[in-house]
Amino acid sequence: MNHKQKKFAENSDLLQFIIDQSSCAIIVIDKDEEVIITNREHERMTGYSTKYLVGMTLSEMIQEKIIHDATTRKVMQRKETVVLEQLSYRNDGESISRMVKGVPYFNEMGEIEYVICYIFDTGEKRKLIEELTSSNLKYSMELLQLKNDVTKKLGIVYRSPSMKTVIEKAEIVAKTDSTVLILGESGVGKSLIARFLHSNSNRKNGTFLTVNCGAVPDSLIESELFGYEKGAFTGALARGKQGLVELADGGTLFLDEIGDMPYNLQVKLLRLLQEKEFFRVGGTTPIKVNTRIIAATNVNLKEKIKEKTFREDLYYRLNVLELTIPPLRERPEDIPLLVETFRQKFNETYQLKKEISSEALVFLSGLELKGNVRELENLIERLILFSDKKNITLSDLYEIIDFNIDHNSKMDFKLKNRSYKEVFEEIDKQIFTEAKRLYKSTTEIGKHLKINQSTVSRKLRKYGI
Repeated sequence: MNHKQKKFAENSDLLQFIIDQSSCAIIVIDKDEEVIITNREHERMTGYSTKYLVGMTLSEMIQEKIIHDATTRKVMQRKETVVLEQLSYRNDGESISRMVKGVPYFNEMGEIEYVICYIFDTGEKRKLIEELTSSNLKYSMELLQLKNDVTKKLGIVYRSPSMKTVIEKAEIVAKTDSTVLILGESGVGKSLIARFLHSNSNRKNGTFLTVNCGAVPDSLIESELFGYEKGAFTGALARGKQGLVELADGGTLFLDEIGDMPYNLQVKLLRLLQEKEFFRVGGTTPIKVNTRIIAATNVNLKEKIKEKTFREDLYYRLNVLELTIPPLRERPEDIPLLVETFRQKFNETYQLKKEISSEALVFLSGLELKGNVRELENLIERLILFSDKKNITLSDLYEIIDFNIDHNSKMDFKLKNRSYKEVFEEIDKQIFTEAKRLYKSTTEIGKHLKINQSTVSRKLRKYGI
C-alpha cells in the first residue's frame, strides 16, 4: 500500500462521506458483533442515527427490537454471503420488511473481521390496519381468502411479510417428499402448517395423522406409533394392531412436540427415516412403508442434544427441510385478520352477532401474547361469550383480560378524518400514561399489560412520559 492509499484508508471522515452517498442502506458489524458504522440512508430507513447505533451489539439491537434476527450471525456461521428477508423496526416502533445482503470481509488469517450489510426496502412501510372499519377488514379477508383458498380452508390467515415468506416456502416444501421440521413457540400454528404441507402435496388424498409425543405416556407411545404383534405384551389384542406409521402409509404422519419423544424410541424413528421400514413391537419381520414424516417442536433441540436427551443423528434426519413460524408479537399485522376470523367463528358457534370496536381492535393489535394465536383465539372466545354488549369496547377488554387498570379512567379519541397511525398513537399514549400513573416501575407495567419491559421503556421514551 503506497502513501496515498494508506492516507485514504485512514481517513474515516472520507469513508463516512463515501458510504453516505449510497442510495442503499449500509451497516457494518465487526467480529465481536458490534456496530462499527452506518450510513445516512440507513438512518433515513430506520430512524436510528449512526451515533446511536455505533458500539451497540447485535444482542442489544434484538433486545431493543431494532431487528428481530441477525443476518450477520448467519454470515459468520456459514462464512459466505447471505441474502435474507428480514423484519425490523423503526425507532417509532413501525415494522418494516427489508432484504438484507450480508457480505463477509476476511482478514489476512482467513477469519471474518467484518460483515457489511446492504439493506433494501422491499416495499412500502406497512401499517397494522389500513383502516379501522369492520367493512374494510371483511373486504381484506375476502381478497385474502380468494387468493389463498387452501389456507382459508385450513384456517390460516395472514398479511405480514414474515408469514407470507413462511407460506411461500411451505408451498415449495410441500411438493417434495422430504422430512420437514417445523419450529416455533407454542400456539403459533405449527399443526396448521403441517396440514398445509399435506394438503398441498402429492399425498393430499392419503391419510394425515397426528400424534403429540408429549401427550402419550412413554409406555404406550412405541405401540401407538409402530403397532404390535399378537401376544407382544399382556393385554395386547389377539390379532395384533397397526400403528400410526403403518396407518399413514401413502400419506403423512405429523409428530408434534418431537422433543418429548423418549430417547430409547428415537433410534427406531431414525431407522424408519433412513430405511423406510420398521418393526412392530414383538415383531421380527420388517414392514416397509411410504409415510412422509413431518415433525414440530417448541423447544431448542440443539440444547436437548447437549443434554443428551435427543439424538444428534435423528435431529439431522428430521431437519432436512426447516420451517420457522414467527411468534405473533413479530407479526402484529396479522392480529386484525385473526381477530375477525375468530369473531366470525364464535358468533356462528354461539349464534351471536357481536362486533369488536375499533379502539379494542387497536389495543389487541398491540398485545404481546405469550400463547400466540391460540391465546388470541381463547381471548376472542371469552370476549364473544361473556361480554353482555353487542359492540365490545376497550372497557370490556379490560374486564375480560383483567389488566387491573382503573375502569373509571376515560380514554377519548376521534376517528373522523384521521389516519390509523394518528388514532393508534393517541390511544397508545393514553394507555401508557394511565399505566405510569397506576404502577411504579416499567417491570410492573409490563406485568399488568402483559408486554415486555423493554417495550414499556421504549413507549414511555417515545411519548415523553
